[in-house]
Amino acid sequence: MNNKLLIIDDSESIVEVLSLLFEEEPFVLTRKVPTKSVSQAVYAIEEDAPNIILLDHNLDSGTGLEVLDKINRNVTVLSTSISVMSSLQLTNAYREKGVKHFSGKNFKDIKKCLDGNCGCI
Repeated sequence: MNNKLLIIDDSESIVEVLSLLFEEEPFVLTRKVPTKSVSQAVYAIEEDAPNIILLDHNLDSGTGLEVLDKINRNVTVLSTSISVMSSLQLTNAYREKGVKHFSGKNFKDIKKCLDGNCGCI
């Protein structure tokens, strides 16, 4: 069974690279477009019903924390934000919302998290 993966990032180049990374993996990408706002992210999550979300912290109008506050769904969330990696306070805020994986923008680390071979938890 394939896992439905949603990329929430406002950078078109990051979305393109991640889309290519998972093109031949056992994942189904639900969207291949940048997500610019909290409301777009929440809409995409509700419409696509992903099992896994790659979530950036800084969106054009809001943050990944705001997205997590507005969704009502049990999904695996990986934080791909560099700012979360460099701030213990921000990392703890994500942990309080159930995020267990902090891969940053390192695409090899993202794959390790998804394969269950990371040390995030």
